[in-house]
Amino acid sequence: MTINDFINSLDFNENDYFYHITGNGKSINILEDGLLVNGTNILDVDNILFTTATPLYPEDAVDEKALNNLLDAELSSNKLRGTNEMVIIGSPKIMEKDIVEKYNEVIDGVLYKGIVDKTYIMGYFNINHEFTPNEEFIYGNDEFYEEYHYSI
Repeated sequence: MTINDFINSLDFNENDYFYHITGNGKSINILEDGLLVNGTNILDVDNILFTTATPLYPEDAVDEKALNNLLDAELSSNKLRGTNEMVIIGSPKIMEKDIVEKYNEVIDGVLYKGIVDKTYIMGYFNINHEFTPNEEFIYGNDEFYEEYHYSI
């Protein structure tokens, strides 16, 4: 899916969008299993989603240049911290950004208090700005599904 196809598949009137930065290869696990949310709220935010995800605003995706600028700013191949994939999360506005479900599981010694179900995971961008859609995302518009099925 091209960047322009991705932009055309966004519906900011009906949905809220967020992004989560992660390391190489981890996005596939998020597409398959959902996004785990650590229970530590060191940022003291009202919604635990914001401890791991940042809102994607309409001005971030108004055109290809704007989205490329965001991807350039957020993604890098830094060896100290892998930040070369951006997972996109989408949910209906009626959910009021409350898409983190209770989880309370310890994985690799970390307590995860929440999870964003894989049906909210739209897909991800890699370091080369290529978007991989998630076939299990259920809040897309017609353009998302037409492009996804066309690109298989």
